[in-house]
Amino acid sequence: MGIMSRLFHKSNSRESGVSAMVLSGLFADGEALTSPHGQAKAGYLNNPYVRRASDLYGAFTARPDTLIFGTDGQQIVRDDHPLMKLLDRPNPSMDRNEFMIEIGTNLGIYGEAFVFPLKTASGVRKLFVISPQSVMAEETGDPLDPIKCWRVSRGTAGIMTLEPQDLIHIKLHNPDPASVRGCSPIVSAKKSVEMQNAIRDWNIAMTKNGAKGSVIIEVPRALTDAQFEGMTKQLQSYYGGTTNAGKGMILDDGKKATSLGMTSVEMDYVQGTAISAREVSIAYGIAPEVLGDSQNKTYANMSESYRQTVQTTVIPLLKLIYGALSAYLLPFYPDVSRMTYDIEQVNDLMGDQTEVYTALEQSSFLTINEKREKLGYEPHVSSMADSLLVNMGVMPIDEIEDVSAPQDGDADGVL
Repeated sequence: MGIMSRLFHKSNSRESGVSAMVLSGLFADGEALTSPHGQAKAGYLNNPYVRRASDLYGAFTARPDTLIFGTDGQQIVRDDHPLMKLLDRPNPSMDRNEFMIEIGTNLGIYGEAFVFPLKTASGVRKLFVISPQSVMAEETGDPLDPIKCWRVSRGTAGIMTLEPQDLIHIKLHNPDPASVRGCSPIVSAKKSVEMQNAIRDWNIAMTKNGAKGSVIIEVPRALTDAQFEGMTKQLQSYYGGTTNAGKGMILDDGKKATSLGMTSVEMDYVQGTAISAREVSIAYGIAPEVLGDSQNKTYANMSESYRQTVQTTVIPLLKLIYGALSAYLLPFYPDVSRMTYDIEQVNDLMGDQTEVYTALEQSSFLTINEKREKLGYEPHVSSMADSLLVNMGVMPIDEIEDVSAPQDGDADGVL
């Protein structure tokens, strides 16, 4: 078996779809986990790119402040409002920042997040983020009413059974129609993560051997099992490991040593790691430069990378989270019409937006609300905001044609 064959060996385990994938290459020391959530957690712990991408999901989620608006459309800025107090301190062990980070990070690792609202007669009193590893769904098989109940493990306190509407479930898209759970980005990045981890293991093994390849020892006669084992241990002891790198080998009795060469492709583990890192970034929707790819890290590239990441990943992620929280919480607060995030703080992530603002400002073919939508703002309530506005010095082309047309008695059209 060749070096690369041994490195990227095929597993005999069977894959059973998105909800029960086996990510055998994600784990250290040959650890084999069967729980998809356990596998996702292992990928987070063992791969730096997966960890960074998942942590960024949490950081991006917590970055903008939460804004609430009354039924009159005006922002509620009172700190003593019940909903603001709940969001500022969702539970005794978490503030708003920790709460939002936990939700975003769970989405990055597991592809879903659960929030348990503790209710009393006066409304929602606390919000707790529950690890997806602690939640099981009893499914009905009916696509119109897929969940019979949720079962939440509370450790030594036992199992808590909840109605479907008593748990806020935020999830990323899952292509499996038979599953009610979210699909982790790690599923799509599985092969890339396996390759990265295998390359690192191989590089560590090479480093421990003084960056020397394996050696074949030829002997002129057959060896007994005891002789073979003794010779192997002796070679490992005298010539194996980093401390023995560079030692000369002395062979007797007609023995010959032949070094196993390695191809340039096998040695180019750096390029392989970089390619896998980019594939992980694609799965998470985060530009490689944001994840730490230094090959193209210039000021212009970083600015464009953040802009692309915010527009294609951060804003949809925030809409998903705030949409789920709003749908559950707002009915308990009749004086609140809308809960959202501060779009100004999200736009700050994209860096200098002067060129974008200038281009939109000069776009006469867009209405005010269309321009606001491009920047992530809510539409303006004025009816004029949906009308096309032009400069007073701009004349319709049909009127220009009427003015330039020849007048009666004047072939040149000049009065």
